[in-house]
Amino acid sequence: MKIYIKDNKGKVIRILAPLSLVGGCLRIANFIMPRVRKYIPEDSRDYVDCIDLNELADGLKYLRKYKGLKLVSVKSNNGEEVEITV
Repeated sequence: MKIYIKDNKGKVIRILAPLSLVGGCLRIANFIMPRVRKYIPEDSRDYVDCIDLNELADGLKYLRKYKGLKLVSVKSNNGEEVEITV
């Protein structure tokens, strides 16, 4: 997975992350989420609880077949960009 971030000043950040590593991190995050939940503000817990990180990790396995697929491509009016590619 390639993550490309460009801010409005022209600074570019590129992050390369193997899908297996991202999936493993999601599974670990799902394991520690009950312990971290108490530090999340009360009004934001509903948003966090509706995400099943294990299902998200399982979905990443299927994305391996679609190498080069752009998942996110966002450009703002002030010149900031974010792209996530498999």
